[in-house]
Amino acid sequence: MLKPKRRYSEDDKATTLAVLQSCNGNVTRTARETGIPAATISKWRDGKHINESVTEMCDIKKGELKDRFEVIAHSLVDAIPGAIAGANLQQITTSLAIAIDKMLLLKGQPTAITNTSNLTDQQRAERAAEIINLGRERMKLVEGHS
Repeated sequence: MLKPKRRYSEDDKATTLAVLQSCNGNVTRTARETGIPAATISKWRDGKHINESVTEMCDIKKGELKDRFEVIAHSLVDAIPGAIAGANLQQITTSLAIAIDKMLLLKGQPTAITNTSNLTDQQRAERAAEIINLGRERMKLVEGHS
């Protein structure tokens, strides 16, 4: 027995396309995050069943997602000093990097997310140190304004 085809609203399509951009075009990851079949997402990405209204809504959704990821990134930077004692530093920096990459992708800015597979352990450690130093600098700015 065949299951009835699911109908998706324009809002569903717009949200999914925004998530697709935040996943750097990775259809499989977007499907996992949204619960919408990868084949359906691929069709929408290619413009099938997408009208101008969905495109406009997608731009709005991308802005909303970007704002959320920016808040998350700032919250993670603020939480790093207090969380270091109770959490694995790799977990903290990974969460921060993901939030920043998604925020940049939604802004239409380039990220280094696609180049990380070729990094050596030393390069990964250097990048983590850069993130930590940026967090420390931000904390100094925040403390200076208190």
